[in-house]
Amino acid sequence: MPVSQRKIDIFVNKSCRQKLIRNRLCIQEALVNLSGSEFLEIFKSGIVTKSLVILISLMFGYVAGKVAARAVARAVMARLDSHQVMVLQRCTFYLVFGLSSLTGLNEAGINLSVLV
Repeated sequence: MPVSQRKIDIFVNKSCRQKLIRNRLCIQEALVNLSGSEFLEIFKSGIVTKSLVILISLMFGYVAGKVAARAVARAVMARLDSHQVMVLQRCTFYLVFGLSSLTGLNEAGINLSVLV
């Protein structure tokens, strides 16, 4: 028996392991038994949609922030020294990323007036 399995056996008794297996099987059966329309209703009204909106917004903000920071750095590189360029580049990235994350939270229905 592997060492990791022995450690699991020490902390988890047999009945607890059986409950975990049963719960996993119940979840799998529930997902298989969902029809297409039921799955779409869960997707439309659930937290999955809000999570995807936030995730897509964060990914877009990250990419847009990197692109904007590079563009700003190239534009001012001749006039500023390297440390000033780096600070301006980071400020630009965090500004764009912060705005896109706030937009994603707002689109997901989270009340942003709490942050004010």
